[in-house]
Amino acid sequence: MPTPSFSKLLCLTRVGTAALLAILSACGGGDNDADATYQVGGQVSGLASATSLGLQNNGGDTVTLTPGDIVAPGLPLRFVFSQRLASGSSYQVTVSTQPAGQTCVVAQGTGTIASADIDSVRVDCRPSTGTPPGGTPPAPMLDVANVTGDWLQHQCVPLGAGVSGRALVRATRLSDTSVSFAQGVWQYPNSSCSGTGSVLAPATVLGTVVFRDAKATSTLSALWGRWDTITGTTSYVVWARKDSRLCVLGDENPTILPSAAVVEDFFDLPGQQPSCYTQR
Repeated sequence: MPTPSFSKLLCLTRVGTAALLAILSACGGGDNDADATYQVGGQVSGLASATSLGLQNNGGDTVTLTPGDIVAPGLPLRFVFSQRLASGSSYQVTVSTQPAGQTCVVAQGTGTIASADIDSVRVDCRPSTGTPPGGTPPAPMLDVANVTGDWLQHQCVPLGAGVSGRALVRATRLSDTSVSFAQGVWQYPNSSCSGTGSVLAPATVLGTVVFRDAKATSTLSALWGRWDTITGTTSYVVWARKDSRLCVLGDENPTILPSAAVVEDFFDLPGQQPSCYTQR
């Protein structure tokens, strides 16, 4: 499924180590070996027995996974795409074939190769029927006010020499139903991302998100939208907010996350939280 499969974000899925390194590389760091190539991969959780899952990278390079592909009991189900990419190349991991009776969502599936292999893509699979909310709240108005502002990713990334950082996402209101999406780096003068920190790299605009629907449970609000990137590609995403946290989940058209209750199921997965954000 598309990430934005707001994994560069967003479920921005998507943002993290690769994104930080890409920005740092643009500031003068990184390897200049033009002949080197790097692999893209990650791991899958929750895939049911007797099912199979199809993934693709950049709309072409595909891999099919089954629970039988686990190397040894207790180890995660890992995957690697066969096509290696040069530094500076973009990658976008999406679900090409959903397993029977399940819905799988990609997190951290979009980014730029920065002179290192990518092994941080995460795919979470859950039963297709979501848990119904405790009540039926009134339908919320479609308004971006709940997601605008500066957001810092939960994942702390070492930047070297006792310095660490978090991905900075900035959502700026364009209208009641759209935002511009920018990304930068927030740096800390220690290895634990503690203290106040400061901007290392200014936020760079990556595209525009236009939202088309809004739904909610008693504890979570969600916006369904289309992400048009500055490179001309289009992805479908769900921006979900719960208390002070924001997660961007990859979606498809038509949606594979049909209700706020289903969104909340994926929002609450432990593996999802490192790639989510807290408002600064």
